[in-house]
Amino acid sequence: MRIARWLRREVMMPLLFLAAAGVALYWLTQKLDQLGWLEEQGFAFWLLAACYVIYVILAVISVRHIATTYLLERYHPGDPRSVRRLQRKLRFRLPRQWQGDGLVHFLSIRLEQDGFNREGGDRRTGIVYSRDSRHLWTRRRRTDRVIMLESSSINIFQVDQMLKDCIYQLDRVERKSERNILVIAVRMEQSADVASAAAGCVNYLGLFQSGTLFPVLVDLNGRRFYYPANRSAIKRSHRFFQNRMLFLIRQIGLVSASDKLQDIAEKAEK
Repeated sequence: MRIARWLRREVMMPLLFLAAAGVALYWLTQKLDQLGWLEEQGFAFWLLAACYVIYVILAVISVRHIATTYLLERYHPGDPRSVRRLQRKLRFRLPRQWQGDGLVHFLSIRLEQDGFNREGGDRRTGIVYSRDSRHLWTRRRRTDRVIMLESSSINIFQVDQMLKDCIYQLDRVERKSERNILVIAVRMEQSADVASAAAGCVNYLGLFQSGTLFPVLVDLNGRRFYYPANRSAIKRSHRFFQNRMLFLIRQIGLVSASDKLQDIAEKAEK
C-alpha cells in the first residue's frame, strides 16, 4: 500500500468530509441563532442537538477508520518499502533490554508450570505441548496446543509452508485443539529478511476448520515479535490465550539477563 495513496484515500477524504460536515453544522447553528429559534428551545433546538450528536459519532467512526486501515495494513514481503514499514511498527517491537537467549527452553518451562504436557518433537521440527481444560460456562472439555521451533534462517515461503503443515496436522490429530499457537524463534543477522518472512504471520487471519492458529515469529537478534494484526474475527477467549503467550515471550526476555530464569530452571528440574 503506497503511503501517498493511503493518505489520500483513507485519511484526507474522511477528514475532508468531516470538515465539510462541521462547517455546514456551524453555518446552520449561526442561522438558527440569528432567527432566534434556539432561544425558544423547541423543535429546532433538539434537532440541532441531534445533529451535533450525529457529528460526534461520525468523527469517532472516521478516526477509528483511519486507525484501523493503518494498523491492519497488509504487507508485501517482496516490497522493501512495505517491509520497512512493518519493521517500524511499534506494536511488534520488544524492549531494548530484552534478551532472547534460551527463549524456547525457558518458555517450555513456563508452559509446563501452566499445566502443559510435552507431546513430542524437537526444536527443528517443532516441540508440541498440549493442555486439557474445560470451558468456563459449558464445562465442555477442550485442548490447547503450543508448538515451538527454532530456525537459523527463514523466508516467506517457509513460513507459508509451516502454517499449512501445522493446520494439516492439527486437523488430523485425535484430540482436536481449538486454541493453537505456533512460536517460531529465528536468529538471523538481517532483520529485514526476518520482517519479510514475518509478513506471512502478520497477514494471517488465524482461522481454520478446527479452531484458531496464532503464529508468532520472534526475531531474536532484532528484538521483535511478529503476529497476526487482524484478530477481529477471533473469539475473546482465544485472544486472551494468545495475549498470554505474547506476555510470556516479553517477560522471559526481560528477565533472561538476570538470575530469575536460572532460578526457574533449577526449580523445574528438581
